Amino acid sequence: MLCLCHVCDGQGTNPMFRFFSYDRATLKVIDFKQYWFNLTRSNELKTPVWEMGYSMKRNYNLNSLDPSDIMDLSMELAYNDQLWESFQVNYKGGYVPAPQLDRNGTVCHLLSTTYQEYEYCQKNAFPSAMKYDQWHQDVEKIL
Repeated sequence: MLCLCHVCDGQGTNPMFRFFSYDRATLKVIDFKQYWFNLTRSNELKTPVWEMGYSMKRNYNLNSLDPSDIMDLSMELAYNDQLWESFQVNYKGGYVPAPQLDRNGTVCHLLSTTYQEYEYCQKNAFPSAMKYDQWHQDVEKIL
């Protein structure tokens, strides 16, 4: 399955797309690979240069793309600076220097399914050492 991401957004990113691998029997996503169009090299070489940017499982050392693994990754992004830097470059399609993303907002966006959860997370969750279970319990109280 193919998913076009920032093909022409003009926001300081290289155009990119993702190729998803999934189990046809369960429709469960197994992995995805993100490819980006290297504008700088393409201009230098005067020919299109597409590069595989990363594999989600390999780059982020995930066992699977199950929600629990993605949740753990999201929480780790809040505290692991090296992982955060890698995430920013990948998010911007390999564009270096990657424009700084709002770390708190990005992590809260990944952890939230509603605006109320997002708003609560923005105000309360990071950069503290709060774990997801505690954050989720607190959110449940306000909903």
